[in-house]
Amino acid sequence: MKKIICLLACYIFTGVANAAVIDFEGVAPKYSLVNVSPSTPYTESGFTLTPFNDQSAVFDELALFSMIGNSSDWFGFAESNTVTLTSNLSGTFDLLSLLIGPSFIGNNPIDALITGTLLGGGTVTSSLKGLTTATSTNLGWTNLTSVYFNSTDDAGIDNINVTVSSVPEPSTIALLGLGLVGIGFSRRKKNV
Repeated sequence: MKKIICLLACYIFTGVANAAVIDFEGVAPKYSLVNVSPSTPYTESGFTLTPFNDQSAVFDELALFSMIGNSSDWFGFAESNTVTLTSNLSGTFDLLSLLIGPSFIGNNPIDALITGTLLGGGTVTSSLKGLTTATSTNLGWTNLTSVYFNSTDDAGIDNINVTVSSVPEPSTIALLGLGLVGIGFSRRKKNV
């Protein structure tokens, strides 16, 4: 009985971690792009990228414009845009790393700002100055509810490495609790 309660408690309080890499592969037709806007955000692997305006798109690696130093499909956005990353799953998420850099659409170099909103309040930030090519950025941020991407000129992001810690819904926790109460009553009747 103690083992069952311990396993259930571990499940409830630690949640389930799901890792994903948002890589934009196969979204845009060859040599082309797919526009992304506030009314048509981009969703992949349980995450959504929502731009502030319609100045963003997913680009095929062979499109007319590319992300400097990146040879795969990518997500591009203009300097007048803020792009928000959120999880569609319950619970918080971690942002481990990503590729960020300038695109051939704008002028080079760029300054980029990445801001994470923490569960319970507060933020974490990473300011990247003078990027001239796609740069791998290791962040290791945990317990996030959202992340915002900004740049001083047209930029791109790719290979966003995230992990979700799914927390069971309150109804699931209540059902598990009810089951434990039932087990307790049945064991009590046997002992009486």
